[in-house]
Amino acid sequence: MEKMQGVICVMCTPYKSDESVDYNALKFNMKELVKKKIGGILVNGGTSEFASLTEDERYKCAELAAKELKGKIPFAVGVTAESTIQVIKYTQHAKSVGADAVMLAAPTYFKPDREMILSHFKKVSKAVDIPIIIYNNPGTVGIDIDLDLSIELLKKVKNAIYYKESSGSLQRARDIKLHAPKKTVMICGCDDLAMEQAFAGCEGWISVIANFAPDLCVELYKLAGERDWEGASAVYSKMLPALSMLEGAGPRMCQVTKYAMDLVGFKGAFNRSPRMVPNKEEKIFIESVVRKLGLIK
Repeated sequence: MEKMQGVICVMCTPYKSDESVDYNALKFNMKELVKKKIGGILVNGGTSEFASLTEDERYKCAELAAKELKGKIPFAVGVTAESTIQVIKYTQHAKSVGADAVMLAAPTYFKPDREMILSHFKKVSKAVDIPIIIYNNPGTVGIDIDLDLSIELLKKVKNAIYYKESSGSLQRARDIKLHAPKKTVMICGCDDLAMEQAFAGCEGWISVIANFAPDLCVELYKLAGERDWEGASAVYSKMLPALSMLEGAGPRMCQVTKYAMDLVGFKGAFNRSPRMVPNKEEKIFIESVVRKLGLIK
């Protein structure tokens, strides 16, 4: 298994006008991202709209990633689902196609308690020997995996190698890094904290903006890795309006990202209902932000 590190694009899932998955567009985007020399790719994550995909579609997206990426760059597969049985099925499939890791958040609907969360992760780890990215995203999932539980998971879940922190707390990311086992690889999960978390010790960044601005993401993380504060700050300042746009888009993040992708030559394509096409005012705003990045004239 290759290590997941650097800029990892959490890919959008493009659709055709009839709302079926556009696998050709997804393949095109993967090929373009490989050319940009990013660190890795994640399919079936939140920005991939995993909750809107059928089981078969999730399998096909993982299989496409394996076909297009294996031997080129590392890739991970999102396996979050409501039941442990279903998560294990997705995880087994991810391993069978050669994924380098799986990403798993707590179930999102019934809000399990601490004991359930620990049991959930341990059963998945016991069933399938593949590195796990623990994903804490309280804003979406509705559960905050606090510091104590985070450390317990990293110590007791055998395959828990990575931790994606999306609570927005720099202190949380710092403290997990401080108290976690040495094997733990911290991954930034907030686009508008990418530089801060890189300097705080994150080795990876699961990035939304990499869908349409991969070059800037790679440059930022390279400078941060070299501890070039001045250089990284200059790139980050340029990116911040776009990063803030994405983090502030709420339920419209995928639509905003896809429209920006279309503007710069990637294939954002259509959305699956109830997600909607950005309205005229939103499009004007997105265009202005992308223009400030220097990606369109």
